[in-house]
Formats: sequence, C-alpha cells, structure tokens
Amino acid sequence: MDSIQILAGNDLRSGRVVYLQQDGQWGNQYSKARSLVTRADRETAEKLGQTAIAGNRVVDPYFVEIARGSQGAPAHLRERIRCDGPTCLPAMRAQG
Repeated sequence: MDSIQILAGNDLRSGRVVYLQQDGQWGNQYSKARSLVTRADRETAEKLGQTAIAGNRVVDPYFVEIARGSQGAPAHLRERIRCDGPTCLPAMRAQG
C-alpha cells in the first residue's frame, strides 16, 4: 500500500509554507491540501510543482508524508511545526 503524501513548498514572495490544494492551486490551508496516494498522483503533483517554480510562485516543493490514522497530521515533527506555525510568541510571528 502506498503512503499518503501532500506537496508543500514556500511562497516565493512571502516565504510562508504553502500546500498544493485539491483544486490545483497553492494555498496556506493545510486542511485543503491534495492527498497524493498513488505514484500517478505524485507525478501529477510534481509537474504542478515544477510549473509553480517556473512561474515564480513556489520555491522548493517537496513531498510530506502523512501519518496513517492521524486524521491527516504530518508524520514528522518538523512538518507538524511548519503546519501549525512558528514555535514562538504570537507577537513575534509574521503579520498579515
């Protein structure tokens, strides 16, 4: 059985974490990220990532493994932190 993954990257202008959404666009809502289950899903997503790079929209897209039975939570701590936001005081976070 293939693992479930999503495609993440960083917005070129803001630097914020973005995810390939179900509609094929890039957005910061992790809950709307497109689930990639099969090799074909990942190949399609990879092409969309390359298009986003060429269009100066996204930097460094990469696959994030999703833990099974976790209601879609990333499998690794690094990605959970990126999903939830900085581990600093709210006043220190980027505004806007």
